[in-house]
Amino acid sequence: MALNEQYVDVTTKYGPCPSFAVCGGAAEGGPLALVQNGDRIRLSVKDRRFDLLVSEEELAKRRAAWRPVDAEKRGYAKLYQDHVLQADEGCDFDFLRSA
Repeated sequence: MALNEQYVDVTTKYGPCPSFAVCGGAAEGGPLALVQNGDRIRLSVKDRRFDLLVSEEELAKRRAAWRPVDAEKRGYAKLYQDHVLQADEGCDFDFLRSA
């Protein structure tokens, strides 16, 4: 399963090893919502893509079982969900940006 629909940001600004920020989709049931601990993933920085190496049969089971996570109602988690910007915008709180 190719996860190309997702935005992948690859950067080395935090040191010699690349770090990856993947945005969007998982909370809404997109392809990233189906990834589980221990899954094998093939990464191609050159092609700017990564592939989830799981059978279509297993992915169909996961899709059928997937349920959205309840949104937080208050506290820091609610603040984070409502106001943190995506990786390509700096992962900052939107209200801390100058107008």
